[in-house]
Amino acid sequence: MTVITVNLTMRDLFLASVERSGTCWIWQGSTDKDGYGRLQFGRRTLKAHRVAYELFVGPLSVTEIVRHTCDNPPCVNPDHLIAGTHADNQHDKVERGRSLRGERNPRAKLSADQVAEIRTRYTTEHVTQLALAKEYGVTQSHISWILRKASWEWL
Repeated sequence: MTVITVNLTMRDLFLASVERSGTCWIWQGSTDKDGYGRLQFGRRTLKAHRVAYELFVGPLSVTEIVRHTCDNPPCVNPDHLIAGTHADNQHDKVERGRSLRGERNPRAKLSADQVAEIRTRYTTEHVTQLALAKEYGVTQSHISWILRKASWEWL
C-alpha cells in the first residue's frame, strides 16, 4: 500500500474556506459575533481578513489593522482590504454612516432637533447654559460641548 503525503500550505488551507463567486470573497469558516472570519492555526486563532492581507498583499506590523473597503465583515478579498490604523478605521466608520453618533446612539439624551433648538435659543434668546441643561435634563458641560460643536459637530 502506498501512503500519499499531502503538504498543504497556509494559502491552500485558507482558500479551502473561501467562496469566491462574487466580488467579495466570503469566508466560509468560523466567524466571531460581528461576522469577521476566524482561522485556527495551531493554538492561535487568527483573523481571516488579516491572513488574507498578509498572504496576498504583504506583511503587516503588529500595530496595523486591516480595513474593509466593502464594509462586508466576512469578505477576505485582498482587493477589498487595506492596511491602516485604528483611527483610520474609526474615520471610515463615521464617513460611511456606521457609527452610533447622535440619535443612533442608544444612550443619547437629546435628538438632533433638540440640539438645533438649544443652539438657537442660546444665541437668540440668551438662555443660560445652566437653564438649558435643567430644561433638557443634561449637564451644563453637555450644553457647553454642544454650543462649542465639540459634540453633535455635524449639525
